[in-house]
Amino acid sequence: MLRKRGAPPISPRIAFTAIECVRYRGSRFGAGFGLVNLQTGVRRMKAFAVSEQAERELRRELSMRLGELEPLGCEVAGDGLTPGSYVYALRQDPGDEAVRRAVQEVNRKFFRPSIRAHVYAWGRHVDVFKGVGYPADVYQLYDLERRLRGADLWVSHTRQPTNSPGRLPIWSHPFSSGEWVAVHNGDVSSFGANMSFLESVGFLNFVGTDSEVIAFLLDHLTSVERLPLEEACRILVNPFEDYVQDGRSQGRSVVFRGARLDGPFTVVAGYSDGKDVYMVVLADRFKFRPVVVGEDENYVYAASEEVQIRAVSPDARVWTLEPGSFMLASSSRGVIIAGRKRLDLFVRPQLSIPRPEPVGHVIDASELGYQQINRLLRELSQRGVSDVSLLNVRGQRYI
Repeated sequence: MLRKRGAPPISPRIAFTAIECVRYRGSRFGAGFGLVNLQTGVRRMKAFAVSEQAERELRRELSMRLGELEPLGCEVAGDGLTPGSYVYALRQDPGDEAVRRAVQEVNRKFFRPSIRAHVYAWGRHVDVFKGVGYPADVYQLYDLERRLRGADLWVSHTRQPTNSPGRLPIWSHPFSSGEWVAVHNGDVSSFGANMSFLESVGFLNFVGTDSEVIAFLLDHLTSVERLPLEEACRILVNPFEDYVQDGRSQGRSVVFRGARLDGPFTVVAGYSDGKDVYMVVLADRFKFRPVVVGEDENYVYAASEEVQIRAVSPDARVWTLEPGSFMLASSSRGVIIAGRKRLDLFVRPQLSIPRPEPVGHVIDASELGYQQINRLLRELSQRGVSDVSLLNVRGQRYI
């Protein structure tokens, strides 16, 4: 969710509401939230460490490469099974390339023979909060509602692990690299080729998920190769050649062919160049994974299901992306590329249909899971109640 210029900042509660209403899409093996704020500007580094000893060693290794770090505290304490989360500020910022190289070197050093520590965020405008559990668990773990007032952009994710474990928070989404934060749904079959490409340009350590690789690719193409956002997105979505009309785009697609994604995927990512905040949404060439985007007067949205958008903006204008396309939006410019050539073929006019008055016993389902709803319906049935009105159903299944 992206804030348009002049709109109120997006509260963490809104980001939580949008992901919690599709709780059934995930599992207890990982969830997280990420934000982008244009006005922050101080580089902060965040790391997981399995013990205080590992944290001290990690801090020493980072300081040797980057200069003195200012410890900002422990966000989440470790419990012996899961690592704690630690935050640092760089007293003197040596620049993106030096930090990127230091993070890769240190992460590789602490990865073998077992993961003892891992830097998972290091941007000026980006922050990440992730852990093991459902979105509600992570939201409470970091106490986001009390700690944060709002942001220009939020992404949130609930995880159903496929090709990597779910027992540690390093495998949870979002993944971040520099000023990028990304969440992903799918199974990228080009993972090996993408990782080889990243290794060839200096990336040294991977936790083993395609989602992390996508964040690295976005960062490398925009921050190191200095490609425009539109070009970077076009390379990643890897459209059929018939859809690539521009000769320069075709040439870049060949040069950076190792960065092209293949297989089923949807990606939602946020980014700041220090001047603006951007949202990008990527769909694979066959659109094997669902994605719905939309906007209203104040915000731009992207989600796996329309109900997530309706939960926070009932009257938003929504549409889907074409296969092998992407949406690009910014805080200052709104929707720049819609990802669909003819919105009028998809977006239907909103119909003003009066809602009938509820009858009988009324249940407000807006904050209830399907199990709670079924329990209430069973209890009412056992009491002989025959008329029940169920209001504000927002994607709950198995009722």
